[in-house]
Amino acid sequence: MSSTSSNLQSSSPSTSWDEGDLIKHELEDGRLLLVSCDDAQKIENVGSRFWKMPDADFWRKNISPFRLEEGELNHTYSYDPYIRWEKSDLDAEFGKYQLRDDDEKKLRALLESMREGKVKPRNVVCIALGSLHNGRASSRERSFAQLAALLKFIQLLDIPQNGQKIVQDPALSPGDARFLDRFGFQVVTDPEAINAIDGETLLFYVRGYDMITERIMDRPRPAMFINDRSLEVQLNRDEDARSAGQKDRATIAMRRLFHSEKVPRIGEGDGMMEVSLYWRRATVKCKAQRFVDAAVEVVSSICYKKQ
Repeated sequence: MSSTSSNLQSSSPSTSWDEGDLIKHELEDGRLLLVSCDDAQKIENVGSRFWKMPDADFWRKNISPFRLEEGELNHTYSYDPYIRWEKSDLDAEFGKYQLRDDDEKKLRALLESMREGKVKPRNVVCIALGSLHNGRASSRERSFAQLAALLKFIQLLDIPQNGQKIVQDPALSPGDARFLDRFGFQVVTDPEAINAIDGETLLFYVRGYDMITERIMDRPRPAMFINDRSLEVQLNRDEDARSAGQKDRATIAMRRLFHSEKVPRIGEGDGMMEVSLYWRRATVKCKAQRFVDAAVEVVSSICYKKQ
């Protein structure tokens, strides 16, 4: 570490910071640095491409998994910009995204039209929500809208208050964790949320990544799945080693297992655009169930080979 960097002062106003928060600094020689808010000895020397968000209050180094061509899991990292909310301002901002009465009526009608003969969700797993403190306005607006919709689904489905509710996203900050805790959510790290999916789960997964989708499809089928991708996209990934016939049979089997409907356009912005709800049937005819089980086994075996 240079003597110049040892005397760095934060470019942001004095405030309380969370572990992992990074503050921007520019040295006299033009170098751009991110310095740990809680330890000035921890410095990240980064390029100018990270300064496209001049209004960001701080940055965080987030680690995300990805799959190599050989099928092995690896990890990459990024420096992401964040803004800092005062508690009252965050409450006021989230209030703008609360669903209107007409939106609630749309969701209530949708659920009532699908409810008969379906499995009741009793726990919640939310993946890829994003950060409410994201420095990019469009990204955090989608997160606010999706959280408001998820809370309304939980209410209308009468999911038990003591039911497990967990959220997983590498972009979530300690500030997000504190806010989500007020609604009973626990923030976890990969792969805890994916491993928690079971037959009684309401799985909320909107605007996620293909690799996460692959891993989700290797889990037990949830009671309810809210997602922005069709079953064909989820099941029929180009890199699968299955034949076209196997993919078609898997899709047909899943359609017999789940009743799916488009979620009506609700809330502010585009956070809930083109989203579908898949609700698992409590019983499937015996022949169809054998078909479903065989298809699930094929999908799972393909996913297992990639791990």
